[in-house]
Amino acid sequence: MEKLHTQQSRDEELPQKESTVKTTPESYNLLASSMRPKDVLAKHASHMSLFEQAEILEYDLVYFLSKNPPRENKGDDNLGFDDKKGHYTCAIHDHVAYRYEVLE
Repeated sequence: MEKLHTQQSRDEELPQKESTVKTTPESYNLLASSMRPKDVLAKHASHMSLFEQAEILEYDLVYFLSKNPPRENKGDDNLGFDDKKGHYTCAIHDHVAYRYEVLE
């Protein structure tokens, strides 16, 4: 008869790592969890620019919506989101595709 042995769980063998997720002391996310775009609009449309209200409908789910006030329309074609060369101007606590928060 063959002798059988048991192996420790792989979780017990691996060293525990610290979390690398960056957090901010105060959350800038208006959403407690992911939401459908139409639900976000029903609750937070007043906090969004007209451009964002149209853009958000292109996504299946929204994970992040910043508490930052909407950007002002400066009367040009880029609605205040781009510089004069057409490059996006990033702002702290802004969203990327309504999914990620800009932290730095």
